[in-house]
Amino acid sequence: LERFLERFELPDCHNPRDLTGDDRQRLLRLFDFFDLDKERHISKRELRIGLSALGQPPTDSDAKRMIAQLDLSRGRSGDGQVDFEEFCLGLLHRRCDLYLALYEPDKKKCRGTPV
Repeated sequence: LERFLERFELPDCHNPRDLTGDDRQRLLRLFDFFDLDKERHISKRELRIGLSALGQPPTDSDAKRMIAQLDLSRGRSGDGQVDFEEFCLGLLHRRCDLYLALYEPDKKKCRGTPV
C-alpha cells in the first residue's frame, strides 16, 4: 500500500479548482485504478475490489458507507456511484473513510472493523 500510494501523494490544497495539472493527473490515475469498467464512475463493487487489491478489504457495509460519503448526487439521482469530481472532493478534504483507508489505515476503525 505504501509503495502504491507514493505515486499518488495528495496535494496540499483542499479545493479541486486549485489543483495543478500534474495534481489532477495524479488523482485521475488513482481514480482510474478503482474505475475498473472505465465508465467514469466508481461503484461499490469496484471500490471493494480496488481496496482488496491494496490489502485493505472493506466489508460490504464499509464500502457502501464510503460510496455514500462521496456520492454528492445521491440526493438528486441516487446513482450510488462516485464520479471523478466527487472522488477529488472527498480525498482532498481528507475526512472521508476512503481517504482514511488509503492514507491513514491505522487511524480509522469503522464500527470496530478495520477499513
